[in-house]
Amino acid sequence: MPELPEVELTREKLGRWLAGKRVDRVRIPDARTRRGQSETAIRGAIEGRTLRTIHRRGKFLRITFAGPGPALLNHLGMTGRWRRVADGAGDPPAARAALETDAGFRAVFLDVRRFGHCSLLLPADSERLARLGPEPLGRGFTAKMLGRLCAGSGRPVKVLLMDQDRIAGIGNIQATESLWRAGIHPHRPARDLGPGEVVRLHRAVRRTIRTTLREARGVELVYVSEGARGRKSADSRFRVYGKAGSLCPRCVQEPVVRTVQAGRSSFHCPRCQAALESPC
Repeated sequence: MPELPEVELTREKLGRWLAGKRVDRVRIPDARTRRGQSETAIRGAIEGRTLRTIHRRGKFLRITFAGPGPALLNHLGMTGRWRRVADGAGDPPAARAALETDAGFRAVFLDVRRFGHCSLLLPADSERLARLGPEPLGRGFTAKMLGRLCAGSGRPVKVLLMDQDRIAGIGNIQATESLWRAGIHPHRPARDLGPGEVVRLHRAVRRTIRTTLREARGVELVYVSEGARGRKSADSRFRVYGKAGSLCPRCVQEPVVRTVQAGRSSFHCPRCQAALESPC
């Protein structure tokens, strides 16, 4: 499912397609996708305006336009993605929204499970974005800052990493992979981590995200939830996520173990990620 790397790659893709293009028509027939907002109001606010730029904040995309008027807010949910479709071609299955341009194509938002949304940016949305934690690849996310977060929390370290008000954009997969790289058990209380472990985790988070961006850039995104295609993608992109029963790729001695944490599947190596202390 989309996390920071997938949302960032979507931002890059939409920017290549749409920057400088005029949106001639907006279609968001699905009320859930537009969060109950009036489609007429959305069309009136966006149609005829030229798309200026697309910003990512955590897992959200803010699509801005030249001139006065609101932006669009997009969240990919669990299965959302954008596809470029030529004029005259039909919409792909699960199309929930479309931005038709003056350049002979439209950008179509596909969302099988309908947990995503594309709608006008409201004041409450801006307030929510402002409350998000620092970006993991930004200057504000330092080892010192992560240490303060850990020291003040008795929650499992993996749960802390996924708290969007503490750190923006890290989801289940990136947290799982980062903790494996750092050699830290996902169930350990965050406040129990030593200074060296915090530094290792900080480096692991940034490396994991950068690696995912590098490996996924230029290829069609396939999410883990997409059956056999998703499992094949996970096998090639991730080290331990989704690989319960397979030997840990680092120690090559212990099989990866799956547990359930905060209602989500978690994966770790019991040898490389000891429950009480992590390896030197």
